[in-house]
Amino acid sequence: MSETFPWSVLGIAPTSDRKAIRKAYAASVKAMDIDAEVEGYAQLRSARDHALALAKEAPVDAVSPPVFRDIPEGGVNRVSEDEAASPPSSGFWPLAAPRLLRPLGEGSVRSAPQVPEPDQGRPCFETIFPDAPTDTPIAATLELGPHQSLAAPTLSGYGEIEAALGLIPGQSACERLEAVLAESDDPVLTDAERIVALRALQAAIGEARSEGIDRQEQIENWLAGLLATHWPRSAPLLETATQAFGWHEEWHRFDARPAVRFIGARLRGARFRARVEDPGHRYHAAWRELNRKGPAGPFRWLRASRDDVQFVLSGLRANFAHLEDDLDPRRIASWNRPVIWPRVVLGLCWLALLTNLLGLSWPFGSPGYELPDGTRIELAEDGPGPTLFGEYVETAVAESLGRGHDLTWLWNRDAELARRIVAQVRASLDSGGGAEAATRAAVNLVRAATHAKGHTLTGEAREVAMRLRLDQLRAAREMAPATCLALLHDGQMPEQASSYSEPLRVRERAAAARLASFPFPAENPGEEDTSVPIPSALIDAIIARTGLSDAAVREALQNVGEDTARCDVAIALLAAALNWDGAPATREAILRAL
Repeated sequence: MSETFPWSVLGIAPTSDRKAIRKAYAASVKAMDIDAEVEGYAQLRSARDHALALAKEAPVDAVSPPVFRDIPEGGVNRVSEDEAASPPSSGFWPLAAPRLLRPLGEGSVRSAPQVPEPDQGRPCFETIFPDAPTDTPIAATLELGPHQSLAAPTLSGYGEIEAALGLIPGQSACERLEAVLAESDDPVLTDAERIVALRALQAAIGEARSEGIDRQEQIENWLAGLLATHWPRSAPLLETATQAFGWHEEWHRFDARPAVRFIGARLRGARFRARVEDPGHRYHAAWRELNRKGPAGPFRWLRASRDDVQFVLSGLRANFAHLEDDLDPRRIASWNRPVIWPRVVLGLCWLALLTNLLGLSWPFGSPGYELPDGTRIELAEDGPGPTLFGEYVETAVAESLGRGHDLTWLWNRDAELARRIVAQVRASLDSGGGAEAATRAAVNLVRAATHAKGHTLTGEAREVAMRLRLDQLRAAREMAPATCLALLHDGQMPEQASSYSEPLRVRERAAAARLASFPFPAENPGEEDTSVPIPSALIDAIIARTGLSDAAVREALQNVGEDTARCDVAIALLAAALNWDGAPATREAILRAL
């Protein structure tokens, strides 16, 4: 890139005056034939974006020279807040997305999310705070000619409000929307800015509906990135854009675009806040308590129920983590530390009176084990104490993820998986299985979770995960065909099966630790099995690898026949698919089924 870029393209001297940059850009646009100079127009837009970014970094009336940074391929470009406020020139979106909580099915990736049924006697956060609006989304599916111009039409309606904001006449809808959002660092739009931004957004949406499919998708992606980058300034525009493009049907999917997922989390958070701030809402008192400043006092339970506060807190962390940043951390920390002495004193008084009247000896409560978040779980009275139980849990975690990893480490990355390991160890001990059985059950649980998380990967990481899966199936086949099928269908090894060899266990632990920060995919038992067509080339490869007849192979693929044949065919299919260069969609469906 030239040392004088972007100023040579804009035709002006280096400056930090953003209005001068925009005027130079507008003059250059008017002077060129956009339909004939597509590449020149793209270079001009890139120059304008780069110049505005330099102007944001520079002090007033100062010029900042261009800054060139090498961004590692596939890495994360950590930028400052000012840089993050300007629209990126590439397709990479630098903002982090919230973790996935919706179930992952093994069928179509476009399947609608299934909301799990709440436990009896326990409220469900998703039921109390539904995140999908009742409005019918407006689909944007249009068809125009393939030679549609990439130039955007200018936006009509330049009035007093636009003039007062210093906007340039003749801008396109997208340019005017970007100008309003990027012009100021104020996190909230003024009334005039909000009116202009809504006009420009509606015009951009109308432009998308009147364009071809490719142009429509380009505008939609650009709008999603712009609104996400300039949040919270773009907050009043999210509802309109979501309804127009139907983003609420996408943001729950695991393959949702990062910008759409980010917008979904913020918009759902705004809807949640609007509901819970209603004085008549069930959890309004808990929400008010969490929004107070300073640590909570010893008599905080008089203002709000601890169960209600913990319910709202857990829902925030699982669904709208960004809202917790607006709360006083001292308040949150004090609620995470249970203050129970008033209830303890009152309970002891009643208990002392009751035991005195009945002539009973002083009872002792059941032991409890404290989790990393401060909550406690009850343990069986005839089982191991909290200290020994903690040692069993740490042993299970280390055996599942490798030495050097403990429960706290896993909790900070995947709290759901950590909870399941603790529950699995407790269930195994309560059933009389002992420490060894508890560790084996935890290893099975982590093995199944690692395989499920592997389906969320792409590229080389996905290939590594599936080749580990292939080696696991081959090792299970050497133990017994039934063990192979149990691992294939349930993701777990039977209790009576022997363990894998140490080299394979080392690879399993490394994969589990590497994917620990990935969210634990929720199970979806209602998902029906999806048939996957197997190309004839793979059928021939399976026959060559197994030596079975064509009829036997087809029966095994239908899950019919002897265990040995079914296991051998599954292993051969996975090996052939990994080395197959056929249709990517068919290959992906086969890998997902295995």
